Amino acid sequence: MPEDLTTQGRPAGPAPAPPLVHAPATLSAPRHPWRRAVILALLVLVVGMALGAAGFAAEQRAFVWKPSVSETSDGGWLVTGSAGLRPDVPVIADGRLVWGQGPYTCVLDLDDGDTHVVGAAPRGTSIWPPAADGRYVAWIEMPGDDAQGGPTQLWIYDADRGRRHSFTVTPGAATTAVDGDLVAWFDGGQTPRVVALDMGTQDRSVIAQGEGLDYPVLAGDGLVGWLQPRADGRAPSVVLYDIDSGEETTVKLAADGSGLSVGDIQLCGRILLWTLQGATTTSIVVHDVHSGTSSVIASGAVENPATDGEVIVWVVTDDPSGTPVVRGRTLGDGAAGAEFEVGRPKTWPSSLAVGGQWVAWSFDDGSWSYLESVKALP
Repeated sequence: MPEDLTTQGRPAGPAPAPPLVHAPATLSAPRHPWRRAVILALLVLVVGMALGAAGFAAEQRAFVWKPSVSETSDGGWLVTGSAGLRPDVPVIADGRLVWGQGPYTCVLDLDDGDTHVVGAAPRGTSIWPPAADGRYVAWIEMPGDDAQGGPTQLWIYDADRGRRHSFTVTPGAATTAVDGDLVAWFDGGQTPRVVALDMGTQDRSVIAQGEGLDYPVLAGDGLVGWLQPRADGRAPSVVLYDIDSGEETTVKLAADGSGLSVGDIQLCGRILLWTLQGATTTSIVVHDVHSGTSSVIASGAVENPATDGEVIVWVVTDDPSGTPVVRGRTLGDGAAGAEFEVGRPKTWPSSLAVGGQWVAWSFDDGSWSYLESVKALP
């Protein structure tokens, strides 16, 4: 049942069917008895909309916690948190900054700073970081042993309509991914599966299942992907499934027996990104799913890469003092552009996000935690 999160009125639920009206069996009976039924249904709809708006307003008045958001001198935004409410794992999509903060899921409009708390999990609930792509924000809430009961829930916030939807999923559900109207996640039940939900029809479908599947689940450019670990020294792969054609493509993430550690797997647009970490250096690798070619974007003491399919950003140390610098490269149809500096966070960022002209990073200074966004890209 969708839950309204706008200040506009809405039906509190489906309007009950109007009573069947029987016209008297006389010659003066109305020619169109259905009009009365329509009028009654409209009245029920209007009342439902008023009650829905009043309920949302009451919820917002009673909602004590709000994220601390301030505008920076360069036109960006700074979210201030604490150790227990650390803003982390940001996502930027369609001009919105999305992040998790303790039990809360938050959305900030990067143009005007308008901020909404779109999710507030019960005490003791474990939350997977949110995923977003334009209209929808998705995350999974999994009750812990000390939570007040309830099933594992997939929550989806519709930013265009300001409404939340919830769907019961298996207790082993993990990692969401969003691409247009499609929301996908990993179902770690008795047989691991990758499940997709079409928000247009609200139909679910199983994309893949089998013991060889693992998360993260990925989505982008009409594709759904998942990790396929390998045993006996063989390198893991990512399998990309084309929703329209049903074709699968396997992308090997490293050479067999290389001993390199694979991490930071992401898919955005046509770009599949991952890192290969050796004993002394880390490489950021991108694979263009259209051309089927892979290339190394950066190597060295690089960490926490992020991409929106057009730009890749990462954090690196440029000098012996260990000062962190966020750097980036643009991606074209051919070779990537030259490196450029994005910004210098106060301390080492724990995660990055990029989208449009915006870049965001989360960091701690020892006493407080922060999420900072900067309009740094041309």
